Amino acid sequence: MRVLYLGDAEDLSSTGVDLLLEDDPGAFSVFGIDTLYRVAEADPSVLFERAAADFDEWDPALQQQVLLATRHLHTVVGDSDLSWTVRALDSPVERVRVAAWRALDAYGWSPRIRAGIELAAVGGDPSPIVRADAYRLLGAWGDADALSALRTAAAAEPDARARVAAADALFHNRSRTPETPVPDGFDIAWQWAAEHARFDAAARDVSAGRRAVATPAFEGVDG
Repeated sequence: MRVLYLGDAEDLSSTGVDLLLEDDPGAFSVFGIDTLYRVAEADPSVLFERAAADFDEWDPALQQQVLLATRHLHTVVGDSDLSWTVRALDSPVERVRVAAWRALDAYGWSPRIRAGIELAAVGGDPSPIVRADAYRLLGAWGDADALSALRTAAAAEPDARARVAAADALFHNRSRTPETPVPDGFDIAWQWAAEHARFDAAARDVSAGRRAVATPAFEGVDG
């Protein structure tokens, strides 16, 4: 399969997806996941059509891997049917639900995907790990509806780590809703998010300073 990719074979996406996902496929190695992404990149609709038809029949490990590839194909999806990614949010397997939220993170521009997600129910997943990724998605979408759902879920979140994820998502959107108060009982999580943001900003400043020092002061000056 990799030979076909490196040789820039004709109709690479169709041939590659068929070879990789035909007849009861199993989970891939890391190399295999990379190959799946590369062959799908030319025409992601081929992978998405196969997933729409077969996703529910695949092993959870393979479902997770296909969702991982989908996460990185968001700039070239066109009008492909991605309803299967939304269905994956209801998977009985925690890691598949996590992968689905992460895959959908970059698809907030799609009205069809947004219509398929019940934002008011985001905080209802039994797993705090899954809820944390759902909160990150809402923060990444960052529109009024997403932030409203995020604030509602955050106020009722019982898990400390998930609360931190929600606080971080809200903190990074504070410029969009500056009048919004910190949710009740969120002081510690909010302080952590603020400190984390300050640390990131300081790290970026240090990195920028190092690049400036590494650049000769008279670079490009004759003589």
